[in-house]
Amino acid sequence: MHERCDELLLIGREGYFYECRDKHFYEWLEKTGHQAVAEKIHKVNVPYTAKNIHGGGNVIEQLQWSEFGDFVRRWKEIMDE
Repeated sequence: MHERCDELLLIGREGYFYECRDKHFYEWLEKTGHQAVAEKIHKVNVPYTAKNIHGGGNVIEQLQWSEFGDFVRRWKEIMDE
């Protein structure tokens, strides 16, 4: 897996839950002998809330035009530079 990737994005948010999740993930990588993968990881904290996402509509379209979509568009611009 890691031979095919130059970098990996670890998507998360600020907070205890995400810190614990990341810690367990890195421990698993070490335990399974995938330390090389850990060196390629870039943590990205996403400013995502679902307060304006409503059921019954097109959720993908709602996400596309939410603050999450804005973040993805800005991230893509930065990566393309």
